Amino acid sequence: MRTKGEGDGWSRQPLNPAMVKVGLTLDDWVYRKEIEDGVLIVICSPDRGSGFHLSISHQVQGQPGRYPGWDEIIEARERFTPDSMSLVMHLPTRAEYVNLHNTTFHLWEIEQGYCEHCDDEPPPGTTCPKCYRSTPRTT
Repeated sequence: MRTKGEGDGWSRQPLNPAMVKVGLTLDDWVYRKEIEDGVLIVICSPDRGSGFHLSISHQVQGQPGRYPGWDEIIEARERFTPDSMSLVMHLPTRAEYVNLHNTTFHLWEIEQGYCEHCDDEPPPGTTCPKCYRSTPRTT
């Protein structure tokens, strides 16, 4: 599943007790890259019923730093997922929102196909242009 993995400053990290406490397992891959203003942390998680999951965060001395920039998100996406995989940054309703870690963004795998709400075919990797929902079904 991983396309490039280590290199270009990225190194694989062992799971620590805090990671295990929030549910990470040996199936999860954790990568770290030191950058000028701190550290980027990427966690790649296999499909556990809701698709592949990639999270990216920025830290300074082990504490939340800033939000990762778009170029950093793209770098992680391209390094740790195959190009054939469609990912979204899902923004749920307030009632469904969970934020365990500040400065972390989450990318989720989605299946491409027809929109289950209006049967239009959205462009790959986007929401339906007719109803603006991002829950496509497979054909």
